Amino acid sequence: MALLVVAVSVFADNAPAKVQTALKKMYPKADGIAWSQDGGYYCADFMMNGYEKNVWFNAQGQWQMTQTEWGDTDELSATVYNAYASGPYSGWQVEDVTYVEFPKWQPIIVIKVGQQNVDIQYQLFYSPNGTLLRTRNVSYMDDILGPGYFFSGKERRDSRRIGPRYFFVAFFVLWIYGWMEGVRISFHSPVNACSLSHKPNGFSWHQLIN
Repeated sequence: MALLVVAVSVFADNAPAKVQTALKKMYPKADGIAWSQDGGYYCADFMMNGYEKNVWFNAQGQWQMTQTEWGDTDELSATVYNAYASGPYSGWQVEDVTYVEFPKWQPIIVIKVGQQNVDIQYQLFYSPNGTLLRTRNVSYMDDILGPGYFFSGKERRDSRRIGPRYFFVAFFVLWIYGWMEGVRISFHSPVNACSLSHKPNGFSWHQLIN
C-alpha cells in the first residue's frame, strides 16, 4: 500500500509583526513580499537579485531557513558541479537547483533531476564540499523543501542518531576488517552526515553538517 504525503501551504495576507520585523532586519530592501503559512511556520516569498527567495520563520520571529531558487547549475561551485557531473545522475535532466541556508547548519544544495518522457524525479542533497548526502525520490510526492521536511520529528531524530553514538559501530566494523588502511565509513541523513576513517596515526571523525 502506497502512502502519499502532501504538504499544504496556506496563503496569508500578512505575518505577525515580530515575523515581519525579523524579515525586514534580514532583508531591508525586500519588497513585493507574498506571505504563506505552513505547519506553524511563516514564509516570505520575494524576488532579489533576479532569484526567488523563500525565507522561513517560526511564530516567534526566529529565522529557520532560506531557500534561493537558482533554477539551473550556473551558480554551482566548481566542487559541487564536478561532484554532480561525475555522479550517477549526470545524464539526467536538471529541473531545478535550490540553495538552502540554515542558522546553525552548513548550507545544502539540492539538485532536482528527472528523465524525459519518464515520470521519475529525484532530489540530490549536496554539501558545499561536494559530498552527496542523500537522494530523495519525489516522483509521486510533493517536493516542498520547507521546515516541515527538514525539522520534522523523524528528521530531527535521524540527525541526533548520526554522531558519536555510531562511532562505536564504526569502530567495531573497522576492527572486524583488521584495521585496514583507508577504510572509510559514512553515515548520512538529510540534515547531517559524518564519517570515520582509519589512518596510521589513529582515527579521524569528520562532521560534514552540524
